[in-house]
Amino acid sequence: MGDPPSLVVSYLKLPPDEQLFLNIRDLFQTMAEKLDHLALVLAAAQDVEPSSEAEKAFEDLQRTAGAHCLKGFEIATLSGLYGKSMVELVDSLPGASGTERFPFTIRGFSGQCDSIIESCNAAIKGIEKLTQEIPITVQRIRDALDAGDKSSASVVFTEANSQVVNELIQIVRDSPSVFYPIKQYFQESGEHFKNRESFLTNTPSLEEIDVMRQRWATFSASMEGVPKDLNRLRSRIAVGPDILRAPGLLDTSKTQSAAAADGSETAPTARKAIQDGSTVNAAPVKGAPVHPRTSWWRSWWQRIRSRITPKHLRKSN
Repeated sequence: MGDPPSLVVSYLKLPPDEQLFLNIRDLFQTMAEKLDHLALVLAAAQDVEPSSEAEKAFEDLQRTAGAHCLKGFEIATLSGLYGKSMVELVDSLPGASGTERFPFTIRGFSGQCDSIIESCNAAIKGIEKLTQEIPITVQRIRDALDAGDKSSASVVFTEANSQVVNELIQIVRDSPSVFYPIKQYFQESGEHFKNRESFLTNTPSLEEIDVMRQRWATFSASMEGVPKDLNRLRSRIAVGPDILRAPGLLDTSKTQSAAAADGSETAPTARKAIQDGSTVNAAPVKGAPVHPRTSWWRSWWQRIRSRITPKHLRKSN
């Protein structure tokens, strides 16, 4: 007995591949990791008095990147709502196709497609601007560090860290390819729903309705957590590493603040150059009492350096 003939879908359109939206998540995740690396490097390069200009330059880049990533979040959110609307449409068939309101319902889907296409265009345009902003930010940081402690620049602008910057630029430059397939899908869907005469003169088969119900319900369920993930990553890109949530870090901060209030003195640990991209040689140095904020940053760096430094690159103190 041969295989049953394939169902020809003509009345509605199958949902897009959910992987298209997971690709946005993967893009944001990679961007966040690269920016986090650079944020940690910049923090390690600053001793008691950080460079406010370098810090501001990097924060400007983070905010700009986060703002551009907002469109990716919008795309996923609107696409998820589109999927839920499609499930409602399928559930209303075939009876709803003969009602007076049905043409307006179809027109609404065309409008939803236009909104998603607009968000895709904005995302692509914003990413192109971000590609130009990264080299400008790097130069701003270099100028700021060169104007102060020259050793700070040597910490930041290592070959390995420059490679991270180049990787970030390449990732951002290639990222429009993530949005083009989504844009193409909704362009085709928009054209499909603009042909309202076809919906008025034809009726979907029960087999097509069943297939559409299953496929769109699956798509809608798969999109449930995607906007939340994208918004979390977008926030991380915009503000940098979530330092206060690092394991044990908040307790360390509180302990040091309490010790400072009691008059205890803490010998500072001088950070030296980050070698091979992420290795820190920290050596105890006697000195005056340290402001709690400075001690907190140093303690934080000691805690996280083991997370970003391969074992074979670490040096004993």
